[in-house]
Amino acid sequence: MILVTGATGLVGSHLVLNLLQKGKEVKALKRSSSDISKTLKVFSYYAENAQELFDKITWVDVNLMDVDDVMESTAGAQEIYHCAAMVSFAPRDKKKLLKYNSGITANLVNAALTNNISKFCFVSSVSVLDRSSEGPTSEKDFWKDDPSVSSYGISKYLSEMEVWRGVEEGLNATIVNPSLILGPGDWSSSSSVLFNTAAKGMPFYSSGTNGFVDVRDVANIMIELMEKNIFGKRFLLNSENWPFKKFFTNAALALDAKPPHINMPQSLSNFYWRFEWLRSLLFGGQPKVTKETAQSAYALTEYNSDKVREELGYSFIPVEKSIGEFSALYKNDQNQK
Repeated sequence: MILVTGATGLVGSHLVLNLLQKGKEVKALKRSSSDISKTLKVFSYYAENAQELFDKITWVDVNLMDVDDVMESTAGAQEIYHCAAMVSFAPRDKKKLLKYNSGITANLVNAALTNNISKFCFVSSVSVLDRSSEGPTSEKDFWKDDPSVSSYGISKYLSEMEVWRGVEEGLNATIVNPSLILGPGDWSSSSSVLFNTAAKGMPFYSSGTNGFVDVRDVANIMIELMEKNIFGKRFLLNSENWPFKKFFTNAALALDAKPPHINMPQSLSNFYWRFEWLRSLLFGGQPKVTKETAQSAYALTEYNSDKVREELGYSFIPVEKSIGEFSALYKNDQNQK
């Protein structure tokens, strides 16, 4: 049996679909409040027998912060794919973010060691890597404590430390560090919101560059690493590096929307995130833009994924192809409303 956390999220839902199509038995751990219909929706994008595959999932309500709950729910599993995480860039969530992401990872690592679970794969992030050096960032660019690192990045670093601790104690574990993940799902959350944003025809663009990777590649690589018993390593997952202007222009055209045409000065962006911080402080709710997201929009960040290409002989889906296919799914969803 294979155990998956975060199965209602972007990566987790695609991963579970892939595993089920391979004939694997899957147990999915979730919060009692999780909406599992999101997973079925993702299945429907790719499989004609979506409902049949979905019905094969064993769903279990678990509090991942509860040691006993995690220990009991993981018993009997042979493999764990840990995709669950809290994602937030709001300053008010920092303490909760650090405690939760590292805490649930520690509990899962401890349960894997105690229950003799043979394989463990953790979804981390490129945010744990040092992106200040010259040239594209790779796995060799180890963590550096820096004020520019987001709270989410810190939480992922602390989570990684729990996984590496497990490796030192005998756990067969591998870590993947995806760049900005493209995929369909809940168009109002996670990175899927990029397509929703592009569809509205936003006029502004920032001058930054980032790496992008298809969610199907992330799921495929995770499974291949586990199947080939490649442990004790990390792998940066990135298809291509694109300027944000290029991404949103391509996405807008694929979505029949107006491409961005006004270069927003960083000074204006800095004003906007401060305004959003004050608005959320006074009236509640999450800020639309934070200091961290504003900074990343202007960073000239590039990533090198040669390691996984060479280790697995893997060829990533081109970003343009991902945009085209996911934009078509987005438009179809909107037409069905």
